[in-house]
Amino acid sequence: RLLEGVGAFLNQDYEGARLALEPLEAVTGPTAPDPREVYYFLGETAWHDGRHDDSFRYFERALKKDPRFKPATVHAWQYAIARRDIEKARYFVGLAGETTEWIDLALGNYEQLAATGSAPRKLEAQMVLGRLDSPEMTAKIATEGIDGATYRIALAAAAGDLAAAKSEFARTWPVVLKTSDDALPGIIYMLEGLGEVVIAAGMVDEARMMVAFLAEQSKTQPARGYQRLKMLTAALSSDAAAATYSVAPKRIRMLAAAVVSNDLALGLREIIADPSFSFDFPERSLLLRELVRAKRTKEVAALCADTQRPPIVRPAFLVVRAQCLKVAPKR
Repeated sequence: RLLEGVGAFLNQDYEGARLALEPLEAVTGPTAPDPREVYYFLGETAWHDGRHDDSFRYFERALKKDPRFKPATVHAWQYAIARRDIEKARYFVGLAGETTEWIDLALGNYEQLAATGSAPRKLEAQMVLGRLDSPEMTAKIATEGIDGATYRIALAAAAGDLAAAKSEFARTWPVVLKTSDDALPGIIYMLEGLGEVVIAAGMVDEARMMVAFLAEQSKTQPARGYQRLKMLTAALSSDAAAATYSVAPKRIRMLAAAVVSNDLALGLREIIADPSFSFDFPERSLLLRELVRAKRTKEVAALCADTQRPPIVRPAFLVVRAQCLKVAPKR
């Protein structure tokens, strides 16, 4: 039964995994599975289903059984960092053996990290502070492949040069399409960050190309980030017909319902209020667009204040930061 639940989880059937695993909590005796593993996989299932509070509680249970059970620390510290819960973050970051620079970032110690931090926290702090001509950023945008292209597209979009961003994507995308089968898993992993930048920049055609590519890959094995990018593209283009899914995490279902009901801001607010470890920068960009359109000035200011002091930084932050600097009221 444990293996059945794990299998469902790996196939991204989170409801099936939950139904298989939850009854195991009550099993006792010599045939009972290791409770640490039961709680851990229930936590993983809840995490990837977007039920972060439930996930955190399961990881806590696993660690109460065994504080040395390191797998249960991973999303526990990510949960605490994303919420800027420094007390919990110190405990779980310590158990995980992660760098305390994550805590410095969550605390907003950007000046300190920008000066003396280690990569990549140093670069991320410089991004928050707007120091985009640093040696670290120069080295990053000179990087070959998807990583460097993602930063170049983000910087171009942040500067308001959408033509340059599109041109950079056009140079990069054929390389993705020619990727050999054995290298695809690594490429798909990196496409998540690129997809976030493309959505935040409002590049609809490019987002659709990425969705089509990931849909093809998902025919044999679920591709990381596919459903999120698909639904964000539907939201970006206001395409209710594209907001479809078969089996999907809670956050995808919420976003799909918001697209179909034409109340996108409501669904995005709920998602952002329960942050993932990506800090949901494209979702924040879409919400910002909706709030500006509705002239919700106070909400724009609050969203931008929170977004521009992030506990986690990804390339799409550069795009949303520029959007906030353009529309948020001066303080």
